[in-house]
Amino acid sequence: MTFGRLAQEWYELNAARRRPGTKERYECIGMLKRLLPAKRKRVRNEPDPFTRQDLEKFLEAAWDKLSDPYPLILEVMAMAGLRLGEALAMTLENLDAHNCQYNVTESTRAGRLGPPKSGKRLIDLDETLVGKLEVHIKKMRKESMAEDRLPSPYLFPGITQRMVQRAMQRACKAARLRVRNPHDLRHTYATMLLMDHYSPA
Repeated sequence: MTFGRLAQEWYELNAARRRPGTKERYECIGMLKRLLPAKRKRVRNEPDPFTRQDLEKFLEAAWDKLSDPYPLILEVMAMAGLRLGEALAMTLENLDAHNCQYNVTESTRAGRLGPPKSGKRLIDLDETLVGKLEVHIKKMRKESMAEDRLPSPYLFPGITQRMVQRAMQRACKAARLRVRNPHDLRHTYATMLLMDHYSPA
């Protein structure tokens, strides 16, 4: 496909996608399939984990610049190796604060709950992180009592993946670090385990 043809189809695509429900919009789907390679052949971003020093700067900036509960979500992902969907699906029932463990049984994507990609598993949590989670839970209970409603069974209700992605971008910029995506926090966790001679599996 020549550059001129590609530019023309891209122009038509952008014009049609503004008209939801029209014939042109459905034709755009076929156009995208012609323009884009198959999913299995698309180039994916290489993992870009933080160094220990950069992770400390990132989390410090997150707690300093972001509103609740975003700093806690990001720290959970970095210190427990959870995927974003798994972190957003965390429940009070699955948290064993006494033994500093969490039972990963659900994940969320596009507002839908499902099983975790790696299957159900029991993970260990840092004692300091558990303390922050307990403070967060107490705050949630206090707010629900003040509003005369039952507390949510989930630890981060109403938070979407896109909201966390934007929060992470702000934290990276505030820390003057290269902008990364939330999944890089999972790669950071795995990298640090390997550096400490532990298996991330």
